Amino acid sequence: MSIYDYDHLFWSKNEHAPCSLTEAALYFFLLHEANRQRWKMPFCCNTSIICFRLCTSKQNITNAREKLKEKGLIDFTKGKGKGQPALYTLLSSNESTKVTKKLTAQLTDQLTDGCDTPINKYKEEEKENTAHTPTEHSRYDKFNTFIQSECPHLAAMEIQMTEDQFYMALDLFKGDADKMAMALKKMENSKSCTESHRSVYDTLEAWAKRGYFN
Repeated sequence: MSIYDYDHLFWSKNEHAPCSLTEAALYFFLLHEANRQRWKMPFCCNTSIICFRLCTSKQNITNAREKLKEKGLIDFTKGKGKGQPALYTLLSSNESTKVTKKLTAQLTDQLTDGCDTPINKYKEEEKENTAHTPTEHSRYDKFNTFIQSECPHLAAMEIQMTEDQFYMALDLFKGDADKMAMALKKMENSKSCTESHRSVYDTLEAWAKRGYFN
């Protein structure tokens, strides 16, 4: 599916089961993140970053993602603290239809057979098989995961590093990914850096040229 297909799917669902403002904002933020992370499913996204970007509370985000999951628009796995952020999958139209049909079937069973099994139990059974083979973008994917899990302040900066900029940044450190990671952590721990700069790459490049990482 293309980004336009996901957009169409959302509005089709919204006609029958209107989403709240927070649900809509969360869905389109996740759509933006999926595109930025090159459509690798599932993709990680720190809840604190989502709260910051959407100017809302953790409880609102938790409720909104549950509603989006019930409507068959997303699937997610809860995070497990620092270093293990939540994982999200945008469901395609076919997957969404399967979720809706299963939910309908389970609801019917409850009404006709008096089954007391919670409807939401289907969620655990419908997780997508997201096995991926390594690609040429794997280093960039790992970088995005590192930023999301280890550098939430950098991840909240307005302009994130593109794939081309990632490899240019590696060149600044002569291909030493560990040294680059240490530099990014230094930026993460600098309050003045994350509050007064907009671009992760431009800031990293400027600091490197000034010898801040030597």
